[in-house]
Amino acid sequence: MKFPLLLICVAISMGLLPGSEAGVTEEQMRSAGKLTRDVCLPKYPKVTEEIADNIRNGNIPNSKDSNCYINCILEMMQAIKKGKFQVEATLKQLDILLPDSYKEEYRKGISLCKDSTVGLKNAPNCDPAYALLSCLKTNIKVFSNRMTNLLLALACTALLLGSVAADDEEPSMTVDEVVELIEPFGDGCTPKPLREHIVEMVLNKEDAKHETKCFRHCMLEQFELMPEGQLQFNEDKTLEMVNMMFPDREDDGRRIVKSCNEQLKAEKDKCEAAHGIAMCMLREMRASGFKIPDLKE
Repeated sequence: MKFPLLLICVAISMGLLPGSEAGVTEEQMRSAGKLTRDVCLPKYPKVTEEIADNIRNGNIPNSKDSNCYINCILEMMQAIKKGKFQVEATLKQLDILLPDSYKEEYRKGISLCKDSTVGLKNAPNCDPAYALLSCLKTNIKVFSNRMTNLLLALACTALLLGSVAADDEEPSMTVDEVVELIEPFGDGCTPKPLREHIVEMVLNKEDAKHETKCFRHCMLEQFELMPEGQLQFNEDKTLEMVNMMFPDREDDGRRIVKSCNEQLKAEKDKCEAAHGIAMCMLREMRASGFKIPDLKE
């Protein structure tokens, strides 16, 4: 069964925003990068795995197929849209994901490249994508040394947030691919989730096993949406996530977060609280007209 990236935000605790100093791990970024590659590579058969590896490592050829492959990945990451560099969205995602020690370097590079796509036509050769990636490689010193962590970090946040506009063409992923993306987040969880628990969370089973609910809590805690020792969602961080996907629904988003926190305030089990609030938000958002498609097995 295939489903759009938008649903992943629902699958992992209504969309998780990394908030720790360390950002996402290398393993998590590699996993996200692999999934974006698996979606885009089949669309451009002239781009071999060797070429894709070279692009990942900073060796960027200039041809129509490789440029359009790069464009596909950048669009999935929301770094580029219809040939235009999405500067603010990129900066916001970097602030969420990258360690503080890298942020200044990347901000400078992004600022220097903010006009790199101006005046370039997207069709037929995807020239803006080539120009943007080349500019970033030139102006971010740690770009190639970190094996294009910028791309992988953005890929990870795009997949985690699932923030693809409803009227855009939405790449699809299988349940297995989503599970593969999420699995590394379970390594530090107690109890460590089994595959069946991850699948249950992806499918948002209301009657999920307790281990599934605890995995949801573990992820929420990792990304500070449900801070350690707390039994409610952090309103500001959760609202920030909602706003990234639904920028015109801030008032509704805040109302729903408050309401669901209030409804579960008597729950003393952290796993039950995490699951209950997430399911409440999902129900309330759908009831309020948020465009969140049903997820089927």
